[in-house]
Amino acid sequence: MKRVAYLLTFFGAICTFIMGLDTITKPLNFTGLCFVLWAISPYCFLAALIKYAKSKSAVLAATAISTVMSFLGVSAIFYAMYIQLDAQSGLVYVFLPVWQWVILLIVLMLMPLLNKAKKV
Repeated sequence: MKRVAYLLTFFGAICTFIMGLDTITKPLNFTGLCFVLWAISPYCFLAALIKYAKSKSAVLAATAISTVMSFLGVSAIFYAMYIQLDAQSGLVYVFLPVWQWVILLIVLMLMPLLNKAKKV
């Protein structure tokens, strides 16, 4: 089950990184690259959170969060940058990671309780 969570997290991070590099103004600039790194930072923390999950319920919760974050994050960026283009589309790289971090911090507070259940 951890392997599925890692794969979903990796999928989300890679898709976010590729779409971010595609949408940065050409030539590649440092500010745009910083925004892309900010956008993939929740996925890096999620991978560490999955590693921290020790019980079956914690692994299940991490897999569920990984699924939701990966698919909703990638679809929100795809929608904002390729389907519904407007002047504020680039703000998805600022505000989407903020909401992902909020979700991750809530899960982080619950993880010790979930880890107290039976070990995997």
